[in-house]
Amino acid sequence: MTPLKRDPEHNDNLSNKLIDMLLSIEGKLESELSLEALSKEMHYSKYHFLRVFKEHTGMTTYEYIKKRRLFLAAKEILEGQRIIDVALSMGYDSSSAFSRAFKKTFGVPPQLLKLLASHNECGEGEMAMTSIFNKQIDRTLSVDQLYGLLKDTMHENKIHYDGTKLDRVFEFSNCKYEGLKRYSGEAYFSHPLQIAILLADLEATEDLIYSALVLDLTHKTKTSEQEVLEALGPNAYEILNSTSQSAILLKLVERLNNMRTIQSLPKERQLIKAKETLEVFLPLSSKYGNEKIKDELNDLSLKVYSQS
Repeated sequence: MTPLKRDPEHNDNLSNKLIDMLLSIEGKLESELSLEALSKEMHYSKYHFLRVFKEHTGMTTYEYIKKRRLFLAAKEILEGQRIIDVALSMGYDSSSAFSRAFKKTFGVPPQLLKLLASHNECGEGEMAMTSIFNKQIDRTLSVDQLYGLLKDTMHENKIHYDGTKLDRVFEFSNCKYEGLKRYSGEAYFSHPLQIAILLADLEATEDLIYSALVLDLTHKTKTSEQEVLEALGPNAYEILNSTSQSAILLKLVERLNNMRTIQSLPKERQLIKAKETLEVFLPLSSKYGNEKIKDELNDLSLKVYSQS
């Protein structure tokens, strides 16, 4: 599909300073953070710092810090920590104040996450999970099992599709990708399938899901564009070479799935991918408006830097 291009006026020095700032904020989320201190750290005036920060992240500094604290708080609650302990560590005066902010941001109270962490139950706890996090996919599933999960997810989200065509596109791609492996050792076709599942969970269209199943096919195999066109039909094929909203969502979900398996890459490549994600895909996700993708891309990228 059409690759993303950086702004020709992109300033690497500015980008590095912003990434350093995000890392600095990350290390201070459990302490006081002032606009004066942050702008001084970047050697900017407060006004210039606010403008540059919002252009890059799509949020004000205050909104970004608040969201990061709440996102990390959700992860800590799922790991079994008490709500009051998490609330206080993230700078809230009480669990009630924390709960109000949490529900306002994610649409569900933290108690539902606590329920899931304590009892591993479905129902309301699962609703809380899907409000905050993108769908998690078991990496040990085979290609056939992933295909079954894709169909299940499409049914759950009431995505209308032609079963015969879906089977035909699956078989076409599965055959073309046969024998190809990812860095992680997984069958390469598991990657397009996982992207298709994530898209189905986001209630994407039938055509967008078809286009995900042939992602990178002409680059990774000897498959021709004509073969892909004939397998997909013109509507789904067009997505692969467009700059439409659907194409942007496909790029974002592709990058999300790549970042989830980034540990299989050499460390130097991990850092390059993480930097590119913060520079290009984080602003793109802000423009697209999907907070769950944005939060996880940011989180996974900063994790790479923190482990370097």
